[in-house]
Amino acid sequence: RKAHRNGIKKPKSYRHESTLG
Repeated sequence: RKAHRNGIKKPKSYRHESTLG
């Protein structure tokens, strides 16, 4: 799924992917 990579670019999903970044 590309949702993980998209979460880092989008500030809205940044909270969910904050652990990845």
